[in-house]
Amino acid sequence: MENISFQGTIPTSFEESIELIENGLKKQGFGIVSRIDMHATLKEKLDVEIKKYTILGACNAPYAYQVLLSDLLAGLLLPCNVTVEELSDKETRISFIRPSLMLSIGEIGKNEKISAIAAEIEKKLSIVTTDIFT
Repeated sequence: MENISFQGTIPTSFEESIELIENGLKKQGFGIVSRIDMHATLKEKLDVEIKKYTILGACNAPYAYQVLLSDLLAGLLLPCNVTVEELSDKETRISFIRPSLMLSIGEIGKNEKISAIAAEIEKKLSIVTTDIFT
């Protein structure tokens, strides 16, 4: 089975990691369209504690537009999620969804144009991960 994500750890604080991710994504034409602070949300809703964990929704608008023109149901699978998990004060795990796998679900996966776009997006995300993890 194919890995669902590109994943790695970096020797930076949680906050520094988010900044690195945002800057790396911006260089590849992505913006952050959503940010879910799971630590704060679960504390507020359930009064439980978890380590710092945030889900970032990354979007490259031109690619998203092309995907949606091909099949509006693909919107169910957008944006590209990136998770940021604090392992310690100076170590963070980062995971980027693999668009080629995410956009291969069901009928959407049979659309050759969407598959080609997903491959392009994945190349850009792999550049971001290479820059961050090396």
